[in-house]
Amino acid sequence: MEINKQYLIQCITCASNNLRLSSEKIEVVAILKEHISQTPDLNNLISDMKKLTRFSKFAIKLGEINQTLQTGKIDFLKISDKFKEHSHLILRELSNLLDVVTPHECRENLTIQKIDEVKIISPESDNLHSEIQHENFSHVSENVVTLHLKQKSESDLLKEEIILGDLKDENDLSFENFEKEVLKPIKELDLFLQKLMRAEHNPDELIFFIELMNNNAELSAKIGFEVITNMHNIFAGALTKIKEKIIKPDPEIIEQLRACLIVIAAMVREKDVDITSYLNEAEKLGNKINLIS
Repeated sequence: MEINKQYLIQCITCASNNLRLSSEKIEVVAILKEHISQTPDLNNLISDMKKLTRFSKFAIKLGEINQTLQTGKIDFLKISDKFKEHSHLILRELSNLLDVVTPHECRENLTIQKIDEVKIISPESDNLHSEIQHENFSHVSENVVTLHLKQKSESDLLKEEIILGDLKDENDLSFENFEKEVLKPIKELDLFLQKLMRAEHNPDELIFFIELMNNNAELSAKIGFEVITNMHNIFAGALTKIKEKIIKPDPEIIEQLRACLIVIAAMVREKDVDITSYLNEAEKLGNKINLIS
């Protein structure tokens, strides 16, 4: 990741640590950091954010910091003081932004949707006449039959959509069912972590919980909860590395795994408590997994 992106993300993290954040605000912070880390053009992202009324003041501050990083000489002896100054610079505007933007609005505004033009052309419609002139009758007949079958297929597809459109996929989850599915294993997982630290776990249990958390990550993604999805992926990823004996389940790792569970439970239950420290611990575990992957 580019140094400018890392620096801005750390500034946002530091500033957010000084705020009392609800689970919803934590998700907005996570979305902001994710978009900064994944953008191919940081300057363009900041420029686009400046055009959005609710994001403009925050984006201006980000732009000032980014400009300093691009054009100024970095004095490494004073970088810690400069970092504190920059974190303080965005604190107020980050707080104001979090007060007015929901995760859905943040995601919707920052996501760049690339829509490809799709041109629907009837098969062979443009060159059917020329084919009749140059091909024998049997070949033309095959083209006509193929065209007819494709048209019939489209018609059948429309009928199926009309007939089946109102039927609900039995795998679709309401939020209530999602909440139940995700919260149900939390206590069991917490107990399992203690067994894991004492090396009293069953290898089959480890495999079971890896699959469970991967499945719940997919469910969370379907509902649209990016942070909850990420927590499940980090948890499953860490268990996988433990299973492969790449990392040891020492007390620090266990506490970071528990932090994932706490973030999941707090956000699903929409508890208005500050879970920033737990989110930071979980993200440390995620970074650790990424480094050794």
